[in-house]
Amino acid sequence: MGDRVLETQMEIALVGPALRPQHLAEARAASAGARVQLKPAGSTRWRYHKLTWLLDEVESFLSDAGFSAFTALRSIENFGKMGAIQWLKIAGDTKVYIIESSFMQRSLGPSQVHVEFGCYVGYTVTRLGQLQHRVGRRTPSVFSLERDAVHAVVARHVLDLGRLRSVAEVRCGLVPLVTPRMLEEAGAQGLGFLFMDHRGTRFHREFAHLEALDTWSVVACATVDNCMTPGAPQFTLGAYAHTRRRHAGMVAKRV
Repeated sequence: MGDRVLETQMEIALVGPALRPQHLAEARAASAGARVQLKPAGSTRWRYHKLTWLLDEVESFLSDAGFSAFTALRSIENFGKMGAIQWLKIAGDTKVYIIESSFMQRSLGPSQVHVEFGCYVGYTVTRLGQLQHRVGRRTPSVFSLERDAVHAVVARHVLDLGRLRSVAEVRCGLVPLVTPRMLEEAGAQGLGFLFMDHRGTRFHREFAHLEALDTWSVVACATVDNCMTPGAPQFTLGAYAHTRRRHAGMVAKRV
């Protein structure tokens, strides 16, 4: 199912959300091995082109001695500072320290995981994966969910370059469709940390969805970005109500 979701998202990126018939045939021919040159559709063309610049920048440091996940993170940060055209919407600067402090508030149990909604180019999941690698985790414990297949592929490549795929993974799909798989892998009450950076108007809905699946651990932390929308206050209220109902410890932070 996951592969089919990825294929569909790639088709949308290449030929547009409407899957225009005149271009859909070319996309399928290319996936079948035909030599067809495809271009992203509509407004996606520029933002995907910028990602190729980003990968070129990151990979330009591969020949350096001591290349690591830290090198990849630093090159992503520097790329976004080169100019307004190359600006990247990542949780950097002060935000990243708030996220990391929340992330390290408590150690994970053997089967507990950290989850991120909204991966983009894999900056945050790489930082969180690096932290888990430092404390000795060698099994997947950080999962990032991304609806855009192109962004998911870029983020996986960044994790590969940083040699963190053993502790961090990127899943492609919408939150309601992907989280049941996470529940099967981590088990009930296996979610120790959540960072939501995808869509502010859905924070409270995603929180309620995770609560219905019984994924929250007894002591958990949730951090959200893009919170100047109605979803953030409702999310905070939902987190407070959750602690009252379950007699659990829930820390909710807005970045």
